[in-house]
Amino acid sequence: MAWNGTQYTITATAAKLSTILGLNAADLKRFKQIDIKNASGAANVLYLGPSTVTNVPANARVELSAGQAYSFDPGGGAFHVSTEEIFLVGTANAANIAFISLLD
Repeated sequence: MAWNGTQYTITATAAKLSTILGLNAADLKRFKQIDIKNASGAANVLYLGPSTVTNVPANARVELSAGQAYSFDPGGGAFHVSTEEIFLVGTANAANIAFISLLD
């Protein structure tokens, strides 16, 4: 198992997790677990959802206030989560950073 991750400055336009991570067609896009946390000092909420998610928050599936985290963990390592299906959006602000951890 490998553990990877990155930080992402949240914008007001939905961004695909694969794009945030810089994954291309040849890269692995499915992980056993994906954890996303909104920075403790964030001034605004972070929304997670499909490609149609907005910061209104239309179509959001998860809302993360400052310091909150969400884990995409299908359980037991038998299933995988796709970075192609997760989008992040919020309000642009220097303190709004998403911490992203991946377990493959």
